[in-house]
Amino acid sequence: MARFTADFIVTRPDADRFIAFVAQDFFQKEGFQYVSFKGENVWRKGMGALAAPRFMKLEFKDGRVHLEAWLRTVWLPGVYGKEMDLTGAWGFAVKELFRGTVQQLIGLLQQPQMVNGTQQPPHMQPQMSCGEQAAPSCGKIQAAGPEPQQPVPVIVHSTQGSAVLALVMGLVGLLGLLIPIAGIVCGVIAILSGMKGRCSPAGGMATAGFILGIIAIVLSAASWALTVIVAFMRL
Repeated sequence: MARFTADFIVTRPDADRFIAFVAQDFFQKEGFQYVSFKGENVWRKGMGALAAPRFMKLEFKDGRVHLEAWLRTVWLPGVYGKEMDLTGAWGFAVKELFRGTVQQLIGLLQQPQMVNGTQQPPHMQPQMSCGEQAAPSCGKIQAAGPEPQQPVPVIVHSTQGSAVLALVMGLVGLLGLLIPIAGIVCGVIAILSGMKGRCSPAGGMATAGFILGIIAIVLSAASWALTVIVAFMRL
């Protein structure tokens, strides 16, 4: 199987609950769905209409994490070909974005546990919750015990950066009238990033980038076709 794999240890007293909490939040914000695919329970995003379907498999026990990530080629809607890892020239734009997504998840799972600027003592048994006062990109772990403890901040996933990327790539993609291939690549990135960023506080920006990405692809394709027609007529 052609898959990216990563194995690491989460060194926290509440490791498994922490992993489940952060991963669930991450996959929901990224638009992944938990499905059974070819005998495996995996997180899947996309059906292949625009980009290759993306898959992640996350297993953990006692803080030991095993992560796999891969894509699949698509022949027809719902008909998939072979697996692809996150390297190679084919579909590099989609692979690069997905590689960044995977690294974000790994970074979130490996974040240090801190209380008031110091590492949390091992005897504390925290309980995770997302309170109303939590920032959009930060959950909280409320420590349990005979006396009230300070909440332990937990950094969770934010897709606001994807919204910004979508808008930038959508605007750059309009240059596809001059450089069609660049317009198509930027347009694809804008669409994928826009889909990801629509759940963030910058959802309007993500939607604008998504629309600009579609326009960029259409203009680039039209420019490319016009160039081919003109070249053919000159023969």
